Amino acid sequence: MCNGAWSTCSTGHSQSPISIPTSTAIQDHNIAVTSLRFKSVFATAFNRTGLPSHVEVSVPSNDACMFGGPKGGYHYLWKLSFHSPSEHAFDDFRASASAQFWFRDAKGNPTYTLGMMFTDNTNVPNPWIDSVLAAMRTNSSKIDLNPTSVLPTDLSYYFYSGSDTVPPCQEVWTWMILRAPAQLTLDQVAAIRSWQGGADHIRPIQPLNGRNVTLEYSHIVVEEDPNTFVAIVTVLALISLVGGVIAIIVNRQATEILNQREEERRAYLATQRQH
Repeated sequence: MCNGAWSTCSTGHSQSPISIPTSTAIQDHNIAVTSLRFKSVFATAFNRTGLPSHVEVSVPSNDACMFGGPKGGYHYLWKLSFHSPSEHAFDDFRASASAQFWFRDAKGNPTYTLGMMFTDNTNVPNPWIDSVLAAMRTNSSKIDLNPTSVLPTDLSYYFYSGSDTVPPCQEVWTWMILRAPAQLTLDQVAAIRSWQGGADHIRPIQPLNGRNVTLEYSHIVVEEDPNTFVAIVTVLALISLVGGVIAIIVNRQATEILNQREEERRAYLATQRQH
């Protein structure tokens, strides 16, 4: 199947997905902090059959980007894809599902793929999964891709050099896989599988071929929505302004009271002198 333009799928030496060897991964604490910024973004295309379910978004968008990390610089969200079960594995164990955030630089060049694993050991639905799947089912032109409310507490991650997991299997991606999983329900796993046609549609695990897998402890930082930050600053400024006005009014009232009392004191002393 992989021949001609797709020959890298069979001849490449840095292919994805892989099984992450958690006990032998290189440990690092010095990579530049990776920051994530998510907001509602416009969807441009939805996939429904055959390939993993995904939604493409408008690019570039300052409202959904990642900056810093192993590569440095700014990287803009291109698409979000789902798999059930997960493509990557930890020590040969695949999770119930995964979400993959694909980023490109300002020139459209592939850069990062951020992977988040899901386990199905909860009866409480994951609200983010529900909202994204609902938007995908209805072909919504705007989709809220902000997963910050359901991200795991531990945002350390494994990273390595890899490829697309579908043809043409270009070896141009730096994969970042969150170490800790998020959670969803069995029904939500079934919904993801239904979206992708009821089949696995995952590529077999690929050999490492001597590649290093690094466990990075400098946690990913999720930034506040810039608009939220502006709103907070605005509110604080208004509070400060109102506080200043109140202080002026209180000070004026206090001055008037002191002046009035001074007039009363002078009148009293004048009366005493007359006596």
